[in-house]
Amino acid sequence: MATQPHTFRGRHLLTDPVCRRTLIASVCWLAIYAVLTAIGQGSPGTMLFVGDILYLVPIIASVVAAAVAAHRLTGRHRRLWLTLAVAYTAQLGGESVWAAYDYLSTDGPPQPSIADAGYLIASAVTVVAVLIGFGGMGRLRRLRDLLDAALIVISLGGLGWQVLLRPQLSDNLALPDLVSLAYPMLDITLLCCLSIVGIAGHRRVPLAVRLVGVAAAVNAVSDMTFTYQSIFTGYESGSWLDFMFEAGAVVAFLSAMVAMRLPEPPAQRRSFDRGLTLLPILTSTAATFTLVIFKKLTSGTVDNLTLVIVAVLFLTVLLRQYLFVTDRAALAEQLRQALRKQERLAVTDGLTGLYNRRYLTEGRDRVAVWASASTRV
Repeated sequence: MATQPHTFRGRHLLTDPVCRRTLIASVCWLAIYAVLTAIGQGSPGTMLFVGDILYLVPIIASVVAAAVAAHRLTGRHRRLWLTLAVAYTAQLGGESVWAAYDYLSTDGPPQPSIADAGYLIASAVTVVAVLIGFGGMGRLRRLRDLLDAALIVISLGGLGWQVLLRPQLSDNLALPDLVSLAYPMLDITLLCCLSIVGIAGHRRVPLAVRLVGVAAAVNAVSDMTFTYQSIFTGYESGSWLDFMFEAGAVVAFLSAMVAMRLPEPPAQRRSFDRGLTLLPILTSTAATFTLVIFKKLTSGTVDNLTLVIVAVLFLTVLLRQYLFVTDRAALAEQLRQALRKQERLAVTDGLTGLYNRRYLTEGRDRVAVWASASTRV
């Protein structure tokens, strides 16, 4: 049976015995993992054990905790944790394949491998989970927020591709190059959804959902760091980067426990949200100008891909502003209807619906004012 939601206060995280023990165990695990990571530096066998075997423990715990949370909770909370259980399972599958390659092959996993499929599925499903967890918005507002995220992703992704990544790659893009590019694009998408959908559209978000956002953000930043190391410096299992991934998995497990022990009502949207109007537009505009200037200075011309990026950004900004104006017009109409309703309730009886004494008094006053004005004329 699902536990009934109750009003949450921050101190409950420490006063609830299960959550308190989970928090202490999580901190202790991260401390032990950090010590083992430091000891294992320079020892390939220890690094493999820490980075491939111990590394899986909180991910397995997250899968189990998310599945139990999905079974116990109801409504949007159940959809959220069912989606997260799928994401964590895909991540566990990818990590298990990676660990098997690390132990059974001297060259490590190929590029790309089945592990990449698990990682990419986990990232994509996590984006869906964030949209579910920070739900409750109207369709227009949700579409506008997604367009805000798209503006930032396309602008920063196009700029990073042309300035940083494209010069490092060969002229003929292979499948490994495309897989490597998919990671930062999904990570940027996730971070944009967290910042725009999560912050701009809500006045209260459950603690468990906020912890999910923290875990997703830590994992996204770690993933982008991994992509950078893979391209430029090289990556080794058991390095300090794995500690960042481990921290994200531990926070994910903690969020599932909080969701089960301290259930709250779903996230509530603002009636009049801030919209973050300038952030996506300024970001896309600055990135577009930088991209065009960079191409003119380096090659003397603007290629077709840059023109396509600029056109897509321009059309997205127009659609975004149309949705923003439409949302504000709908809100203004709701306010007008609420005002008319309040005016009607003020002059009618709530039980019978008949006009009350205030209506008659105000009507008499209006007649007196009209009569006085007529007399003066």
